[in-house]
Amino acid sequence: MMSVAASSAETRTGVLAWLYSINLASLVVEFSFSGVADKGLEACFLGLVVTAAVQVISGSANLKISLSLAFVPATYAMAQLLSICSSVLFNSDSSLLNEELLRIGEIGALNITIFLAVATVIVGHPDPDFFRKILHRSGILILIFTVASIVIQQIYFSDAYNDVNNRVFMLDLHPNWWGMLMYGLVVCAQLGMRGWLRYLAFAVAIYVIVISSSRGALVSVLVFWFLIFCFSLSNKSRFHVFTFVGVVIVMGTIASIAFYDEIISFADYLFLINDHDRGLDTGIVDRIDLYIIGMEAFFSAPLFGNGPGLYSQGPMEILVHNGFIIMLAESGLFLFVNFLAWVYLAISRSAAMRPDISCAIIGYLLLIQTFPRSLNLHFTSLVFMLLLLVGIGNQRKTTIRR
Repeated sequence: MMSVAASSAETRTGVLAWLYSINLASLVVEFSFSGVADKGLEACFLGLVVTAAVQVISGSANLKISLSLAFVPATYAMAQLLSICSSVLFNSDSSLLNEELLRIGEIGALNITIFLAVATVIVGHPDPDFFRKILHRSGILILIFTVASIVIQQIYFSDAYNDVNNRVFMLDLHPNWWGMLMYGLVVCAQLGMRGWLRYLAFAVAIYVIVISSSRGALVSVLVFWFLIFCFSLSNKSRFHVFTFVGVVIVMGTIASIAFYDEIISFADYLFLINDHDRGLDTGIVDRIDLYIIGMEAFFSAPLFGNGPGLYSQGPMEILVHNGFIIMLAESGLFLFVNFLAWVYLAISRSAAMRPDISCAIIGYLLLIQTFPRSLNLHFTSLVFMLLLLVGIGNQRKTTIRR
């Protein structure tokens, strides 16, 4: 009898994990090709809500844990509501109030609130590794999507790239969108996959990041892997690793003097440091000017911001490429301080028992420093929000997947 019950519970867990994963993977397609206000996107979020309801009704959710995390979606929703009210009631400069962008931002904020609420239910599952099963299945679906996109790109659009800097716009999607998705794939592979499938996902992700020339994603992935490696070591071994890294840095400095031209040539190929559109001489793609715009917007409404969506979408002249500045400009200090508190709780509570979660969160924070995203509907951001809630609320011990 116990065996039958255990088998039934395992089957139910597997089905729920697939349902969540299918909806998350569907969001990738809908959000990338249709937009934030598309009906298909709403259907995906409805699917997430229905799946969460099935989990609760089937008795596969610890509502005590879920309710203990309810302050996260509640605080987020309150912050965005205050931001919208601040934008509408107190923004005397009508040129700063783009009603269409604000409407799209409101829809995005509502969907993020819904996902945060669904994530509290996911964390409440009796299986402490339930979120890993979701990441495993989601990673498989994203891997299939990515490989199919590569094949389609090579067969039908092999010469489709930006003529200015040779960045590959796979399926006509922005390279940075792909870079961010690949970081999400790496996290899913590291935390959820095993064996050859994990390394296949790694290889595909690095390939796409390189051909897309997504520098922020490449740095974030490397830092994530380095942190994973360090956390898997004992304290003594960790000291040896940092000593070795120090030696490598010294030797690398010496080598850079001896082989300066070759190293600069390789760095220029990988990071486009001398590119006339994306190199250092451009002010990092004019992003410094955008940072200034974002900070000026923040100082104009420091407490609650100027409204969701105003600086993370729309025309390039206001598309601020820094997730932290975006959060300050759009939602003010109220959400930003709460966000930092959530991050601190997640990292501090998972560092000892689930260090891979802490590493993934740190990598994402590094990622959004150069991306026009913070909390948004991108697949990788949703994975980040799920891990954030797992780190805050679920302190049941599991081992790191090496």
